[in-house]
Amino acid sequence: MGHERTGVLPRTTKWRNVVDELARYSRHNVDVETIGKKVLENVRSRFSDIADDNGVNAAFSFLLVMACAGKNQTSALEVAKNVIGVSLSDSEIKLAKGVIRWIEKNIESREYGEIAKEAAIDTISDWVNALKRGQEVLFGKADTNKEAWTKASDGGGFCELSRLFFSNFTERYLRYFLERELGAQLSNWDDPNRLRHELHQYIKKGSKYAFETAKITQSFAAGWYNKNTKEGLPSRKKVSGFLWLAFEKLREELKREKYEE
Repeated sequence: MGHERTGVLPRTTKWRNVVDELARYSRHNVDVETIGKKVLENVRSRFSDIADDNGVNAAFSFLLVMACAGKNQTSALEVAKNVIGVSLSDSEIKLAKGVIRWIEKNIESREYGEIAKEAAIDTISDWVNALKRGQEVLFGKADTNKEAWTKASDGGGFCELSRLFFSNFTERYLRYFLERELGAQLSNWDDPNRLRHELHQYIKKGSKYAFETAKITQSFAAGWYNKNTKEGLPSRKKVSGFLWLAFEKLREELKREKYEE
């Protein structure tokens, strides 16, 4: 399970489109092609040894605990309440503060930890608010936050939740390296403020690319979740194994994108 190639994934937004969009606003002194290649290669290199990082594990485990707690799993409810210090009914703000505290307690690499922290917060917000928009909850009468984690508690819900996390994680790294590579060439741009504005625009396109790329993690997430949460929360070793496989699949996709026409 999880080792079979899923084939070429259909996409509406490819990395090439993001680079081409950047090129529209570049000046002749800016090597857009090189920037695009460097960004992809830097993200791929980070994903090669990230699965064992304590901060990344903490971020993903937080979401896993919330999903397992959503099906009233005793061990998950106890960890959420007594170890992490959150509950299913907590608002997105309280959950964001909870995940920040949890990652800070487990942080190893500051770079990995900060990206993981931002990705987890984005995922919590995306997940809970998507349900709120769908239900059009008024005046906070319904316990939408708790229901959101109930919906994440089966295999189908968890694979969507994990895709969001890997999408946000990839998008955050794309943003990080885009800003870094472009920042080194700001002097070549006639209008730095315009560059920053346009950067925001094509980062949006990059986030679509990240979401589509992260689809590959769905091919095994549901099966892994259903198998490994039957009797309680999975061990750290199992979580690291899942993360390793997910990031390896993302690395494969980023490499394939690099060499595709």
